[in-house]
Amino acid sequence: RSEEEPLRDVDNRGRSASQGMKQQQSAEDVFTDAEMLRRGIAPEVCSKLGEAAAGVVDAAVAEKVARALKAWATEKGAVSYAHWAHPRRARSAAELQPIAALSGDRLLQSESDGSSFPNGGMRNATASRGYTVWDPTSRPFIMDKILYVPAVLCTMHGQALSPKLALLRSDAAASSAASRFLHLLHKRLPSQATAGTECARSCIGVKQEFFVVDHALFMLRPDLSCAGHTVIGAAQQLKNQHLLYCAPMPQRVRACLFDAQKRLLRLGVPIASMHPGTAPAQLCVALESGPSPVVVDQNALTLQVLEETCERHGLMLLLHEHPFAGVHASSKRIRWSLSTVNSGENSNTSRSLFTPGAEPGSNLPFLFFVTAFIRACDLHHDLLRACVASLGNDQCAGVMTVNTGEDLMEVLEAIVAGKQPRHAAAAGTDVLDLGAPQIPRIKRDTRDTDQTSPLGFTGDGFEFREVGSSHDCAASVSVLNTAVAESIHAMCDAFEERLQRDPAKDEASCAKSLLHVIRENLTSHRRIVLNDDCRSAAHRAESARRGLAGVTSTAKALALWDTPSNRALFASQKVFTSEELCAVAHTSVSAFCRAAEADARSCLELARAAVLPAAVHYQAVLGQATEHAKKLTGSSASSVQRGAFTQITGEITNLVKAIDQLNALLPQALKMSSGPELAAMYEDHVLPSAARVREHCDRLELVIDRKMWPLPKYSELLWLRLGSL
Repeated sequence: RSEEEPLRDVDNRGRSASQGMKQQQSAEDVFTDAEMLRRGIAPEVCSKLGEAAAGVVDAAVAEKVARALKAWATEKGAVSYAHWAHPRRARSAAELQPIAALSGDRLLQSESDGSSFPNGGMRNATASRGYTVWDPTSRPFIMDKILYVPAVLCTMHGQALSPKLALLRSDAAASSAASRFLHLLHKRLPSQATAGTECARSCIGVKQEFFVVDHALFMLRPDLSCAGHTVIGAAQQLKNQHLLYCAPMPQRVRACLFDAQKRLLRLGVPIASMHPGTAPAQLCVALESGPSPVVVDQNALTLQVLEETCERHGLMLLLHEHPFAGVHASSKRIRWSLSTVNSGENSNTSRSLFTPGAEPGSNLPFLFFVTAFIRACDLHHDLLRACVASLGNDQCAGVMTVNTGEDLMEVLEAIVAGKQPRHAAAAGTDVLDLGAPQIPRIKRDTRDTDQTSPLGFTGDGFEFREVGSSHDCAASVSVLNTAVAESIHAMCDAFEERLQRDPAKDEASCAKSLLHVIRENLTSHRRIVLNDDCRSAAHRAESARRGLAGVTSTAKALALWDTPSNRALFASQKVFTSEELCAVAHTSVSAFCRAAEADARSCLELARAAVLPAAVHYQAVLGQATEHAKKLTGSSASSVQRGAFTQITGEITNLVKAIDQLNALLPQALKMSSGPELAAMYEDHVLPSAARVREHCDRLELVIDRKMWPLPKYSELLWLRLGSL
């Protein structure tokens, strides 16, 4: 499936019409609706659970579901169960308990130690109680004889300890805002409304990138295991990385992916595509689009299955954005939209509210939602930058600009100018003849793709391209949901205010009022729309001219989380309290500091214990060779050996100085308390010092005898042992 393929019609579980039947047949290890019905759960209960109507889950319902779930899991061979939650860290959390102990009460909630998870100061050793709470919107599943029950993590006071809880809140906020406008549309502009589409929710599709390396070589690289990426290693400069994109996969890698796909099929995770990335040893797995809470869980489950399957095949999964210098980075691309939740006969399907239709210039609902998205990105571009900030993702764009594409931009500019937009050809109506009679003619899209844009229009939504491959996409989706929800409400307020002042109140007058609101907001916020190369100097200059200050510093970007405007935003949509937002900022900064410490420690350890001894040993070998050549041929004939000896001696001297500098800075950082000052210390002093150590180590790698080099090189990690050569 191409990246520009529109979101397919999806039901409330995130499955396309044809895919839904396929999943029911293949999700053998998932407690599906069909399984619930077979075990006596009433259809209306199944429906309400799927619609996230959590109020229906009283003690009696929970007990009935728990009994059915326990019987099903026991028949499938499960011996334990666990609430499956996702704290603010890289790995999921699950506390195993005997399957026989599962009851309605334990299904609903389980006690946990909240102070042992990243909590931003909301929990401590003297007040540590936390809960994992069942999330009925995602179905339980069995993996390795363990029944996993999707759950959220919170404190005993209900404060969010997991991004999933904030995501569910933000999804409710986005649904409420979109539904509010759809109700207005049905009431005031019925000709623009579609029957049975008065509710909506956020939907996403995820394209996950990652690297795989040989397990044996991974164990020989302490930096990979400690820091998640290589802190030392001569860059693999590949000028033609496009030669690797979608190329045939090595057999062992292909076998690993096929095994993972089989496991995911049993777990009900729909894989849209798998292919090699643009860097050596890089792979991409795309998930089908669906409701955002469901797809977020599917993405986490996909990574867990991939990690376990890679180990079984003698491989290791690397989620760091930049595990190797000089090659294309990994990311997590999120295709976001708002989609209707239909009622009536077609309740199993939905439609993206960002679909332009045949005449986008007169499609007022489409223009309304596009404008709300643009407004949200302009007002909260600092928050969008903060939610993707991390040490590994430090090369992301400084300004989160929006690329609408030329056709949509032409429509928007016409509206701002007060002109009638020209109706572009609908996507897929333009036929492309390739000039070869043997090849069938195909439908051509009217829009192109800009891969450099942080936020790009895809024809039925927007793709967020700056999310790090190691990130939990729940955080980024929560920000998008919240910001867009606030914009929709603000625009609805303006629309209703104009309607109250309108004496005519007929449909034509209402359409004029809505168009005025759209034009007014586009005029105020179109500065965020830039349809150019977002990595160029011209783009940065134009962004600055428009007052969009780029934040390239990760430490400064993380400080943008907890600001007065963001507190007001999250509080207005009931997604985060001030204390919760402060905790998010604190845990983000702490994660940055821990990652920076791991980088510095790994670099210092490898430089002192591996590279320096190898360099000194090679220096001694060169010294002996120089003396031997001098005795045999005279001093003039040993210039080559002397030059090599002088070069290695100079590099060793420079490396020792760099090591000493880093060794002096790191203890200073370790004495500081975690916070913005420590993050600035790492970013401004410790990490640049570690980069200088790496620079000298990488130079030594290029001159030291390969047999004496103590670490696997990039050529081995990326090519030889994976069967790529």
